[in-house]
Amino acid sequence: MFARDVMSSPAITVGMSSPVAEVAATLRDHRIGGVPVLDGEGKLAGMITEVDLVHRYEIGTDRQTDRGPWWRRFHARDTIARRYVKSHGRTARHVMTTPLRCVEQDAPLCDVAGLLDTHRISRV
Repeated sequence: MFARDVMSSPAITVGMSSPVAEVAATLRDHRIGGVPVLDGEGKLAGMITEVDLVHRYEIGTDRQTDRGPWWRRFHARDTIARRYVKSHGRTARHVMTTPLRCVEQDAPLCDVAGLLDTHRISRV
């Protein structure tokens, strides 16, 4: 089997400026778990999956950034800032996951599975 045998086509996509609420509605309405994010030129820029929308401020599931030892706040400043933007961001560009991992349609599924496992991702 190959990637083309299990991929969804045509792909349902969102733009980088799509509101997060609209992205969530797209996932719900199409009963899918993720969407590619396209830039202004129609090129792939990132991916949003349901996992990217789990920790959100609006629904009270954002991760607390001030927990843990006080010294960790200085060591993990970049991580804390990224989490904050991801949980409070209003558009797809703020919550999308990058970098993308892509495969060709004729990629063997065993290679796709290896990529998913190696990078701990659920979509290519």
